[in-house]
Parts: sequence; C-alpha cells; structure tokens
Amino acid sequence: MAYTKELKNGKYRVIISSGYDSAGKRIRHDRVIEAASLDEAKLIAGKMEAEIQKGDISSVTTVTFAELVDRFSETRYAVDSEGKGVKMAITTIKKNENVIEELKRSLGAIKLRDMNYETVQRYIDSLSFDGARRDGKKGKLAPKTIRNRFIILKEICKYGIRLGLMKNNPCECVQLPKQRKPEIEILDIDEIKTMMAYLNDEPIKYRVAVGILLSCGLRRSELMGLEWKDIDLDGGVVNILRSSQYISGIGLRETELKTNASRRTIPLAQGLINLLAEYKAWQEQQRLEAGQLWTETDRLMVDDFGKPLNPDSVGQWFERFLDRHAIRHISLHGLRHTYVSMLISKNVDIKTVSAQAGHSTPTTTLGVYAHLFKKLDRTTANIFDSALY
Repeated sequence: MAYTKELKNGKYRVIISSGYDSAGKRIRHDRVIEAASLDEAKLIAGKMEAEIQKGDISSVTTVTFAELVDRFSETRYAVDSEGKGVKMAITTIKKNENVIEELKRSLGAIKLRDMNYETVQRYIDSLSFDGARRDGKKGKLAPKTIRNRFIILKEICKYGIRLGLMKNNPCECVQLPKQRKPEIEILDIDEIKTMMAYLNDEPIKYRVAVGILLSCGLRRSELMGLEWKDIDLDGGVVNILRSSQYISGIGLRETELKTNASRRTIPLAQGLINLLAEYKAWQEQQRLEAGQLWTETDRLMVDDFGKPLNPDSVGQWFERFLDRHAIRHISLHGLRHTYVSMLISKNVDIKTVSAQAGHSTPTTTLGVYAHLFKKLDRTTANIFDSALY
C-alpha cells in the first residue's frame, strides 16, 4: 500500500510497502515527489505502487550509483582463495580498479532513478578537458582511455537493469570523442642492423630478449613467461604456453595467454638458436657462482641470481639503450610489429602471419597491418639471419 504525506513547498513524501524480504523485514520504498496538490501526489503514488507491483522499482529506488558499483564489483571482480579472478583475469581486474574508483568519485552520489543520458554525456564530455587526469599531470584523457572508461560504465548500468534498479541504460546514444588509429611502430632494415651492431656490447640477457621479440614476434608478457622447457634447441622451435606480468599490489604472476591462438609454436632462426645456447651456458655459470643465493626457476628471463626479471626492467633498459645510441625510439611492442612487417614483406600468406603472431583470426591481423600489405616493398631475402645475425 502507498502512504502520502505533505511536506513543504509543494513536496510530498511517498512511502510504499511491497511485502517482506527473506528475513521477514517489511520492504519499504521511500521517495519525495513534487505535486500541485495532495490529490495529485496520491495519484502519482498510486502509479508508482502499480509499477512496483509489476516488479519495476526503478522509479522509486534510492540506491546510488556508488552502491550499484559496489554490488557490480562484488560479482564481476570476484577473486578466489588463490587470488585468481573468478569471472575475468586478475590482470584485468587490477587494471579496472582505478576506473571503478574514478566512476564512484564522479558519479557515485547520483541516485539511479536520476541517472539519464544527459548525466552520462556531460560526464564523458568533461573527460576531454584539461584537469580530467587524476595522476597529477596536465592535459585531458586520450579518446581511447575515455572509451575504455565508458565501456565499464555501460556494463555497470546494464547490471543495474538486470537487478531491476534501472529501467533504461543512460549510456545509450552517448557520443564519444573520435579515436584516431595509432601509427604502427616498426624499424626498417637499416635501423635493425644498427641496433643489432650496438646490441653486441650489451648483457646477454638483453640480447636474448631483443632477439626473441624481434625474430619471434612475442608479446612482452609471453617473453617473460618463457621457460627453458618451452625451447627445443635441437628442433629449432619455441613453444608459447604462458605469460607473466607484474600486477600492482601482487607482484610478478603467471597469467593466461591473451587468446587461445596465442598458444603456438614458432621456428627459431639459426642465429637465435646459437645465442640461446650461449645464454643457457651463461645462466648455468651464474647459478654455480651464486650458490645458495640462486633462485631455482626454469624461467628464461632472470637476473644474476635466478630471480625472474620484472617486465618493466627490460623496457626501461631498452629505452636507455636506444637513447645511448641515438636510435629512433620504439617500444618493445614495436619489435613485435617489426617482426610481423618482416613476414608480410616476405610475401608470407595472411593465415601464416596470423598464426605466428598469435592472433585469434586473420581478420585481426588485417585490421592492424592492412596498410603494410599495401605499402611495404616485397623481398625474399632471409631477413632474420642476414639482418639480425
């Protein structure tokens, strides 16, 4: 039943009872409305009561967006006793934590019944102005960052609809800033030769890292997850079976590969086979010299005491290395792009390129590298052995 009480300035409190919960407590919906008279207020209350009886409580709920976010996080971002994500990878959960907190700060106080298209559009627009960053740096958020945040916001609202707390998704029809496709970073043959010449004077673990990324096209996390049992020096192949990432608040952790297709076998160039054999002998010598200080793992990328390297340490070394020798800056991932561009330049068919890159479908490969199929000069030279070794 509905109870209506007159307040001040044309406002009325409506309290509607709708049975009892599982604990035997009466369920009450309390909302303040505006009306021209008590009779009109009672009419509005009657319509609200009818909606509740149909199971639609979106118009009377007092739940805030922050409360919805918490309920969403409890289910979507649940973690088991081993610290693994129940519904998604722990890396994704950790990556989204800051976004969740930012959404709560910006929109948390708004009641779900008051959230609409205008509320969301105004928030999204605000991210394109200076001061939107929360890391203390000046400037606005990149269109890709805004889009990623919007995707999570939309997913939360969909969850609210499933719970019956929201009638419509306020994210529908919201316009996002245009997102420009980033340029693919790749090195040309002359730059590769220059880099490899300088690389000869670097520690062997970094020579191995660059050699694998450049001539096998691995993702950084796949490189860090490599173990010696994954490498068949006699057969000349490497098997990609796992990845390893640094997760904020957790540390280094073995993680799942990006896609099922990421589990693949890649042939090794002879020069890289020789380098890996040399690296294995170096690692064995390090183990003997370190004695009890050595950490026993089968990982390929380790420090002088056998402890797995932090992925960031390789990237930081690579930046300093490029600076020292005035080589054009690209990221470690740019070495993977360079590998794929080499395959394309050798007229390797798209299915093989896709399989070697670990993409889920050739369509993914075409979407990223289509321009290279059109622009790169074709060559049949043995690029890997002649350029790298």
